[in-house]
Amino acid sequence: MRSWLGRVLVGGLAAGALACPMPRGGWDLARLRAEEPALATLRGARLGDLTPHPVVSEGAVDLVACRWPTLEPIRVRLAVTGVRLEWARRAIESLSQGSSRFTLETFESRVDPTGVAGSGSGSGSGSGSGSWIDVVEVSATQASGPFGVGDTRVHCDGTPTGSSGSSGQVIGAEIRMRTGMRDFTGEVRPVPDADWTGVFLHELGHALGFQGHVRSGPSVLVLEESRLRAAGRRVLEGEVWQDATLEALYHLEPGRILGRRSLSAQSRAWVEALTAYLDGRGTGPWSSVGDRDARLEWRDAQGSPVRLDFPDWLMQVEGGQELVARPDPETHRRVSRGSPVDGS
Repeated sequence: MRSWLGRVLVGGLAAGALACPMPRGGWDLARLRAEEPALATLRGARLGDLTPHPVVSEGAVDLVACRWPTLEPIRVRLAVTGVRLEWARRAIESLSQGSSRFTLETFESRVDPTGVAGSGSGSGSGSGSGSWIDVVEVSATQASGPFGVGDTRVHCDGTPTGSSGSSGQVIGAEIRMRTGMRDFTGEVRPVPDADWTGVFLHELGHALGFQGHVRSGPSVLVLEESRLRAAGRRVLEGEVWQDATLEALYHLEPGRILGRRSLSAQSRAWVEALTAYLDGRGTGPWSSVGDRDARLEWRDAQGSPVRLDFPDWLMQVEGGQELVARPDPETHRRVSRGSPVDGS
């Protein structure tokens, strides 16, 4: 059977075969459950598989759960064409109806050939300000796109908890979905309805704030193609999707600290150098977490990005040792000028 998810599935099938997988988030799930007894009612939730966001605070790193605020509906802006627009609507409606903790509101947007969503007209009131979950199409032949059918970029307010009203909140997300994939002969084929919808549900789970993948359980955050295809098929048939893992995340307040870890001496020196360079000006930080690495990003007074990378973030968090962070090459070059920090 053709694999529509591509390379994002590597390692996922073996993980799903474990009989009783342990939490992999690298933080104390038992303590969180003791502090949040309501989590015990969510049967099948795999919150322990959540990869937390890094937030630098007082020379150490808080491991933070990041999600959207829910005082208003979470707005999803669709720059999607053809039958995929209806597939996406059904997936969003199903996930929204299945949740008691969040509501999703769908808007349509102009489809830009460059893959950037334009201004849209809403299916709801569109009241209030704030950011979106943007869903954009990528052609099967476009090189700069997902390895498989879809991927997601999420930005979280990375300011220390309590220092701003939005700390620990998702402030923007973008889902990129391919219209088709090349098969082994090089021929472009459209992604079937259940496969596309299952991948979209998976990416929507990431856009809602859950980073990482669950090792087992009835969640769209698994990395197992057959389960996602089955989920997509059920949603297209009109079934309401209830996802206990996402419900568990939304039982927590935005910015909930799950743990705290120390930084290596070299990493602390870099944090001090970045702080001195920014000198209280500019904006940020924003936190983002990928399948492997994590990053904090600021904009300096000139609007240039200042980035602190956490390589192999999941491995670091799971390992339990001091965390290692370093600036990206351009930030290294600019911050090192006149700084005593070793450039290693």
